[in-house]
Order: sequence, then C-alpha cells, then structure tokens
Amino acid sequence: MIKTHKIISENSDKPYLYILSDDPIVQGDWVYDSLRKTIWQQSKDKVFTGAIYKKIIATSNDSLYNYPNIYAIPSLFISDYAINPVDNVSISYEKVFAHHEDESVTTIYIPKVIDNTIIIVPETPIALNYTYGLYKLEQVEELCRKAYNEGNLHGFTSGVDGLSEEEWIQENLLTYEKNT
Repeated sequence: MIKTHKIISENSDKPYLYILSDDPIVQGDWVYDSLRKTIWQQSKDKVFTGAIYKKIIATSNDSLYNYPNIYAIPSLFISDYAINPVDNVSISYEKVFAHHEDESVTTIYIPKVIDNTIIIVPETPIALNYTYGLYKLEQVEELCRKAYNEGNLHGFTSGVDGLSEEEWIQENLLTYEKNT
C-alpha cells in the first residue's frame, strides 16, 4: 500500500525535513505544530488535537532517530529535495498483524523501512534497468501487472503466494527497492 504524506522544511538555524502523517497522535509521538513552526513530543499530560498538529513519521533531524516510529529520510531524497522541493511524498506501507493481550489480532499498516530509513516511492522516473531506460512509477506498476497476468495465463496460480494482483505488485516494487 502507498500513502501520500505532506513534507515540510523547517526554516531554522538547522533546517530539517519532516514527513507528516494525519494518523492519530498518541503519547510518545513527535508532533509538528504548523502554527508555531515547532516540534515537540506528545506526553500524557498534554493532549493536542486539530489540523495544525501533525504526527512526524520521518525526518532528516538525526536527534529524533532513537525514538520509536521515527524514521530517517533517505540521503538521496534529501539531495534531490534541495534542488527540486516537493509538497508531498508517497510512502510504501506494509501490512502487519498486531497481536493483543486479549488474543485478538488486528491488521495495521506501518511504513516500510530498510536500516531505519523510510522508503519513499519516487514520483519522478526511476531507473528500472539501464537497458530499458527510465520509467515512471505508473509504468513500472503496469509492467508488474502485465507480468502477473501473463503468469496466470501460463499456468501459475492466481495470487502468487496467495497475494492479489495489487499486493503482488507492491511486494515486487519493495523487492526492487531493496535491490537498488
């Protein structure tokens, strides 16, 4: 699954990038206050809600890397952002199963990471293979869709490894990202 998130650049003595989420803010989360242009950690003593408060899920601010659920922004993306700033980024998410004390299980989605660095799905062309040139994400997804459907035509079972077409495409895009 891919979700789009707002990215902001804090204009201070040490400018940092922050990728923000509309997910609920809970105790321990780091929060960006768009009115005051500040960040702070949510505590049990103060609960803030409203459109000006956004949960930080990734940053270039390395002082936050040791906190749970805060991921690094890839250095290549930071370099590209300096040349071509964008307002939003797409983040890859993976489905995980949360097991609770009452033995119930719920499905949640968490950002995909490699070595605590969040995976940003590029909106601009990505290099699929130098032989074939550059492809936009939509083109790569279409090639994956074609491969999935051709596999079904040649006797492979539907839902390779029990995955739907969209899940299989996202799985293969993640495999590609890990190998590049």
